[in-house]
Amino acid sequence: AVIVCNHLSYLDPLLLIALFERHRTIVKTRFFSMPVFGRIIKQSGYFPAGSEGPFAGMMLKQMASMDSFLAQGGNLFIFPEGTRSRDGRLGDLNQGAMKIARLCKAPIYVLRLAHTDHLFAPGKFLFQTTTRNTVTLKLLARIAPDYERHIPSITDLEQQIQAAYRTARS
Repeated sequence: AVIVCNHLSYLDPLLLIALFERHRTIVKTRFFSMPVFGRIIKQSGYFPAGSEGPFAGMMLKQMASMDSFLAQGGNLFIFPEGTRSRDGRLGDLNQGAMKIARLCKAPIYVLRLAHTDHLFAPGKFLFQTTTRNTVTLKLLARIAPDYERHIPSITDLEQQIQAAYRTARS
């Protein structure tokens, strides 16, 4: 499945990595240039968000194998906002997750994380360890179009994801 989730803190990808045994994710391109960390994410099968420059080949290689990876039970998790929310509200969604789901005819699971920003706030380097906190992760929706009968538009998939987040706030 393609798993989309809101993004509040640097803890978010670590939580999803721990939850999904067979996974890949898209990582900001600049992290691939970091010593040690860049090598780890390359060897983990993650791929850069950008398809330009020295990482274009890596992105294309990962995308070429995505259909079979998902068909064999793999999960691709994506933070479609592309960055952490500074105020807890969902930002504009990049369409990459919807494009991949549509191309691979995969279901989309919409998840909502809450309170990871209380432990590791954006703009702060240290963990908050003295405040009582409960992190929650909730499945908001499963979007599973019948791709054999009708291929939904990218806009339709995006609207369904946004509706799931709106319903969760109500």
